[in-house]
Parts: sequence; C-alpha cells; structure tokens
Amino acid sequence: MKKSRFLVAGLTLVALFIGMFAGGVLAKSDYPSRPIEFVVPFNPGGGSDNMARMIAAIYDKERILPQPLVVVNKAGGSGSVGMSYVQTKNGDPYVIMTAVPQVLTVPLTTGSTDVLHWTKLTPIALLALDEFMLVVRYDSPYQNVKELVNAAKAAPKTIKFGGSEVGSEDSILTDIFAQKAGVQFNYIPFKSGGEVMTALLGGHLDVVWANPNEAMSQMEAKKVRVLAVANRERLKGAPNIPTLKENGIDVHWQMLRGIFAAPGIKDAERKVLEKAMKKLTDSPTWKKDFIEANFLTPKYMDSKAYAQFLKDKEAEYKAILKNLGVLK
Repeated sequence: MKKSRFLVAGLTLVALFIGMFAGGVLAKSDYPSRPIEFVVPFNPGGGSDNMARMIAAIYDKERILPQPLVVVNKAGGSGSVGMSYVQTKNGDPYVIMTAVPQVLTVPLTTGSTDVLHWTKLTPIALLALDEFMLVVRYDSPYQNVKELVNAAKAAPKTIKFGGSEVGSEDSILTDIFAQKAGVQFNYIPFKSGGEVMTALLGGHLDVVWANPNEAMSQMEAKKVRVLAVANRERLKGAPNIPTLKENGIDVHWQMLRGIFAAPGIKDAERKVLEKAMKKLTDSPTWKKDFIEANFLTPKYMDSKAYAQFLKDKEAEYKAILKNLGVLK
C-alpha cells in the first residue's frame, strides 16, 4: 500500500509539473531561446556602435544570457531609421537598441511625437553618462579654446564644425557653445561619430565634438588634439585636459548611454533584460575596459528610474531648445 501511495503521489507531481509547463508557468525561463538583435541606429565606428559591440562581447564572454546579442547597424535620418525599425517590432523581445538622445530631441525639433519618441519604446536601463571632448587635428592652427574662439569671432561661419546630424546632442552642444562664446560656426552634419572623426582627420573639418571612446586613441597617436572637455570637472582619466569652464565658457553636457527594447514586450521579458544589464554594469570587464577606458561616468538605472530620467531630460532639452530659439 505504501509503495502504491508513493507511486500515485509521484505520478501526481509529475502530472502537475507537466501541467505547469504546458500552462506556460515555466516557459518564462525559455527566454531568450534564440539570439537577440541589437540595433545601433548609426554607422559603425561611433560611440553607440562601440558601446554595443563591447556589450555584445561581454555578454558572450561572461554568458550573461544564454543567447548572444547580434549587433546590426541601421543608420540614417538622425537615428530615425533604426528607431523606426525597432518601433515596428511591437511585442518582439528579440529586438533591442542602444539609446540615442534623438528619441528626445527629434520629436521636439520636428514637432511630432507620433514616431521616434521614447515612449514608443520600452526603456530597459541606463548604463552610463558619456562625455564630450572639443577636438581638432593635431596640426590644427588652434592650439587651445581661446585661439579657436578668437578665429571664429574674426571670421563668422567660416570654421567648419562637424557633428552627427542636426538635432543630435552634439549639434545642440555646438549651438550652446557658440552662444556662450559669442561666435558662429559653419555646422556640417554627418551620419555618425565615426564619419565625423574621419572627416576631421581628412582635413574636411576644423573642429568636432567627440566622445572619449572616439577621440582618445587618435589623441594617443597624435592625430588629434583635445582642447577641452564639456564637463564640470576634469576627467579622472585625462587630468591634463581642461574644462570649457576653465576657458571662460560655462558649458557642461553629458550624453546618456542606455538600452531600449521594442514596444509592447512582456513584463517578464523586460525584467530578464533589465537584470542582464545590471549584471553587465557589475562586470569588472565593463568597468575597466569600457567605463574607465573611455572616461564615462557609471550611472545604472533600472527601467522605472530610467523612464523618469528620460521624462525629466526631455523637459530639460525643451527648455534649452527654446532658449536657443529652436522652439517657440
């Protein structure tokens, strides 16, 4: 009898287990069951692309998820091509994207929130804040910020200032810098930070903004000269580079570095991605080879805090753009 009762009890548990699986209770652990497409809405070589490839490499090396992240570049339209693509993947947890400031700036500058707005995506996590460096070629006649500003005052709109498309953060930063310095530049837009740096090195531009991960290797090779950093304080990893404020121009600006997923994904899927990104930011490799190596400010936020951060940032951008006369 005892043996029979144990057998019945065992069969009951097996049946319950199978029923739970069939009902989808355990199916959550199946995600992700295939590779995740990791969209970069810019060309290779820029800050977003460099970050995405570092993240993908760490995920693969440390098995943060059972499936790899496959980086795909979908450039064009100030990041709108890539963003629009991700927005069409409603409910698909196998498509994520590097966060780009254009989800905040483009709706403001175009007056349309139907597309390309951050609320049309699923915020996953904020990972860090990136810095901006004011960069010229190493053989540039401008050896410091004062010489650059004086030249711009002497010949308005002649100094060619490159950036990654109108409406991007570096175009806003250029406007703020020009306004504070009392000068006018000839702003020339490109599709990515990588293209901007290539144009500078080729002599097609006079000055650019670049993130440290775009500029430092070129600086070490003595191909470019960093005149200043748009930060409140000198960067820990580059203590010899002055701030703009030290040069009499009180401007500071940081770029958000985070992750979005496609809209409409399940909460359980969002939590898997969120936890994976938290594990990434705890990785010694991430801290040393990305954050420290590129002079970023570590700043992790979960999806809820990240969404509030975006909301606050949008209000800040709106006020800045109004002050610049871009918005009424």
